[in-house]
Amino acid sequence: MADKSKKTFYFYFKENMVALGLPAPESLFGKLTTAVASIGTMSSYVKTYGTTATVAEMLGALPGAAPAAGGGAAGVAAVVSEITFTFGALAASFYVGACIGSLAVATGKSLSGGLSIADLFACAKSHGIPTSPELQKALIAYPEICNADLRGAARIAVRKAQLAKMAVA
Repeated sequence: MADKSKKTFYFYFKENMVALGLPAPESLFGKLTTAVASIGTMSSYVKTYGTTATVAEMLGALPGAAPAAGGGAAGVAAVVSEITFTFGALAASFYVGACIGSLAVATGKSLSGGLSIADLFACAKSHGIPTSPELQKALIAYPEICNADLRGAARIAVRKAQLAKMAVA
């Protein structure tokens, strides 16, 4: 059985969006892959229609946002209606920017078990521990180092996956 107390990518994403006073529906941002796809679509919309486009216009253009779309889109349509009613006049570019920032925060925190790199450096500074630029670069490049949940084989698996991605790129 999964540990219910384990904080997920979505937990951190929503936490950051709520801190900004913005909604973060799970149907659009519940998983990393879904969030990336949703943000990519919204970003493309802003690129196409400009920074004066509103959230209401952008969300109305999302696939599955129309109530008549049917299937699983009904849940998305309900969420879109709620966001549009509350935040419709907000600039879409602002919302997309907040989503991109929340994506970065949530990705970092979910990889590091809830700590940000800033938390680590603040702790080191408060205890008089110097952090060289090289150390800072290494911790930013490999945030899994800070994740206490990754030990032994799990940490090796993460590194192998990262190295495989680098080899393909």
